[in-house]
Amino acid sequence: MSIHPAMDDDDDVFAVIVAKDNRNKASSAFKLAPNARWFRPAAGGVAETALIGSREPTPAIAPHGDEGSADRLVLTFSELMQLDGLGKGIRAGTNTASSHILLGHRGTRGVSSHQYSIFVDGQMRIWLHDYHSKHGTAVGHGQQNAHERRVNETWLLAFEPDIRTYLGELTIDSGGLVIGIEFPNHRGGNAQYLEKLRALVDRTKEDEVPGLQGLA
Repeated sequence: MSIHPAMDDDDDVFAVIVAKDNRNKASSAFKLAPNARWFRPAAGGVAETALIGSREPTPAIAPHGDEGSADRLVLTFSELMQLDGLGKGIRAGTNTASSHILLGHRGTRGVSSHQYSIFVDGQMRIWLHDYHSKHGTAVGHGQQNAHERRVNETWLLAFEPDIRTYLGELTIDSGGLVIGIEFPNHRGGNAQYLEKLRALVDRTKEDEVPGLQGLA
């Protein structure tokens, strides 16, 4: 099941991230200022000011699906291509200087400055690497191993675009900050998406810095 609503320019979407924990960790991280380029607020909600007069009839219930979705981060190619330091992939952690996705500021329990990176290889498979975290990361495929945290580990998030095998719903747990991640265009692999994905791979190679180390 898709975790995001339809978007106008789907070809530009690399990944969609939603909150999956019940501790408000992921949701609060989404709203941090450094994540503003990715943040998409939930649609729907209640009327925060009066929209009708006291004598007017109460509006009908909205059709199913019209209420939108939860707050989310949408990683787009147009924004990714403007980033520096992609040599180790799209980095997530608490270091504001090096994190492309901020998972909280330093001192967030269980989350390291460089928690993990999301990386696309030359075959256009998508991986997650935990290089340097102190308390580990757990990657769940359809709830399998969703709570098994490991350090210095690599997980496959998506096969090549022409392989339709579905790995199940993906979750990433960093110290109780749990997100769901989806690559909505990847299995379809249309020409526009593949062109942008190849450009991202090339950009990653350009930015690669041998021996770059992060802080735990």
